[in-house]
Amino acid sequence: MRNLYLGIDFGHYEIKLTAIEEDSNGQYLTYNFSILNNNFKGEEILNKENIINSLDDFLGAISSNLSLNYIGELCVGFNVDNLNLSLQKGHAILDNYVKREDVEKALKIAKTSLLINHQEVILAEILKFIIDGQQEIRDPIGLEARKLDIEVLFITCHEIITQKLRDIFKEIKIKNIKFLPSFYASSKVVLSKRDKEVGAALLDLGAEITTLSIFKNNKLVNFKNFNFGGETITQDLAIHLRIDLDEAEEIKKNFFNQSIKEMNKKNIRSNKIKNFLEKRIKYYFEESGLKNYFKNISKEIKLPAGLILIGGFSSIINLDNLIKNIFDCQVKLPKDELNLFKNKEDIIKFSASAGCALELKNLLNKNENLWEKIKNFFSFKAS
Repeated sequence: MRNLYLGIDFGHYEIKLTAIEEDSNGQYLTYNFSILNNNFKGEEILNKENIINSLDDFLGAISSNLSLNYIGELCVGFNVDNLNLSLQKGHAILDNYVKREDVEKALKIAKTSLLINHQEVILAEILKFIIDGQQEIRDPIGLEARKLDIEVLFITCHEIITQKLRDIFKEIKIKNIKFLPSFYASSKVVLSKRDKEVGAALLDLGAEITTLSIFKNNKLVNFKNFNFGGETITQDLAIHLRIDLDEAEEIKKNFFNQSIKEMNKKNIRSNKIKNFLEKRIKYYFEESGLKNYFKNISKEIKLPAGLILIGGFSSIINLDNLIKNIFDCQVKLPKDELNLFKNKEDIIKFSASAGCALELKNLLNKNENLWEKIKNFFSFKAS
């Protein structure tokens, strides 16, 4: 029996799926698939019936391709403006030694206030363990102490949004869903352990939302969404050139790949377009507050691993150099840290879906009792 782990990146204009299989040598095999998605706008499902039918056909074809009888579990990555960051504290009174059950009790206490506001937790990152109110330690399990305090970074989403997504998958007979922020899923693939340890920023340039997330000491320590993306630039370019959106998208994607001679053949003034694109990108980085946000946070947290670009918009040639000039820092394109992909282009496109598949693999490979606790604490709900 094949052990395949499936992750989906529920993007605004495309749905990507990665299936990960581990061979007998411990090497990963990946299978990547995608379909266009025109039914997800912002936080709204525009046509629920269409997306259910599309997903049903999509997953049915994948099941046939991979010889699967059925798909029982999925980890689903997504990003909406409604994602919230919340820092909370929890504690547990101990019986001589710190046990895993004590950490779970402290997590439940930290989570309590979030449930009152109808928020669903989709990620919990413990930033600090403090023993007896004094000593901060990375792993407290087994240590002798009387009290455990924790500081937790939660990423939450209003339960209406997650329920809408859960209902869609329920319609196609997939009952077990684990949600994950798509940028966090990507970090599992494109950031090395060293990057996360010493300090790195991940800039996810999506279609409608741009997300800056910060990693330090192997933890996600901060993130923020900004309301612009690749589609915003496409719309601006279409208005500027008085052309339709499809043509504007094509010019945006391929502009830096084309010579001035080729551009002139198409009656497109290359220098003017280059200046326009650069000005608009700089404008959104500054107007949204992203530039200042990065400047301020990089003063607080050292980021020697630099800024790594992901997301569909990041595939534009030379965008890394432009952002390097805007931010005045080291900017890099992502690396395939786990050797999951054959093509470099797939790193950007499928990093989030691959990260979701890895998350599912890690969860399912834990013992059953712990798995039940994880399902209860997080949002991996069975109906």
